[in-house]
Formats: sequence, C-alpha cells, structure tokens
Amino acid sequence: MPGGQISDSDELLAAARAALDAQESFGLVQGYYYMKEGDDSIKLALTRTDYLRSRVLSNLSVLMIAYPLALCVLFFLSLWLSKLAARPMEQAVEMERQFVADISHDLKTPITVVLANDAILRSNPELTAGEQMQWIDASDAAARNMMDMVEQMLTLSSLESVNQTVEKTEVNLSA
Repeated sequence: MPGGQISDSDELLAAARAALDAQESFGLVQGYYYMKEGDDSIKLALTRTDYLRSRVLSNLSVLMIAYPLALCVLFFLSLWLSKLAARPMEQAVEMERQFVADISHDLKTPITVVLANDAILRSNPELTAGEQMQWIDASDAAARNMMDMVEQMLTLSSLESVNQTVEKTEVNLSA
C-alpha cells in the first residue's frame, strides 16, 4: 500500500461505517485513524495506522539528524560571534600592555641615568664641587624628564576617570 492507498474497498467501507457510528469526533477503528466534522453533512477522513506510523517515523528520523546538526551549527556560529565581539576588547588590552611597556621603558631610562650618576659620584669622592655638578645636572635633568612623564600619565588618568569632554580645535599642520 504505497502512499497510504487502500486496496480493498470493502475494508474501507467497513472502517467508514465504524467511524460514522462512533461517538467521538476522532479515534481509531479497524486499523484506521479517523476524524469527522460537521452535523448536517459529515466530512470524514481516514488514514491507515501503518501509513501514519511510517510517516511519523520518517519525520522523526529526519528530526534526529537535523536537530543535532542545527545545534552544532548554532554552537559554531555563537563561538565565531563571541570571538568577533571580544576582538575590540582584546585589542584594547593589547594596547594597554603596549602602553605600560612603553612607559616602563621611558621611565627606566631616566632612573638608570640617576643611578649611574650617583654611582659615579660615590666612586669618585675626590671630585671637586664643580666637577660633581656635571653629574648632578644630568641627574636633575633625568629626574625632571621622569616627573614630566608621571604628570602626563596622571593627567591622562584623570581625563579617563572623570569622562571630561576635551575641547577640540582644528590645526593647520602644514602651516
């Protein structure tokens, strides 16, 4: 019986009579599912149970393949979207790391100058005050340079924390 077609008309007629005599508007009679509607003129639908079972099993097998496949697709799509959404944050963290590395290097240089000059002064106590001024002036310049960088960092930090608006003006760079 391909496609749920009925080969025996007597079997169909008996099932139709049983369905019409039944009190319920749907149910099972003689191996057929039935559904009927209406009071004056009755509409009757009959379907063989084995055909209906085969269609349900066929649809179920399709769903058993499609559902896990759809879950996998959604999983990988959400993974890709989360990486896409996290990219700006990763770039910001990388920029912050680079900023800290640059500042550390820029602060390390003047500190090295100050420490080297102090070591020279300590190792040469016989130098005159005039001779020592060269090393003291170099240490002083390095310390001022370091102070300027720290002040710039504090200014940047205060601008970020207060959410102040910075006044922008156009500048002609070619002039």
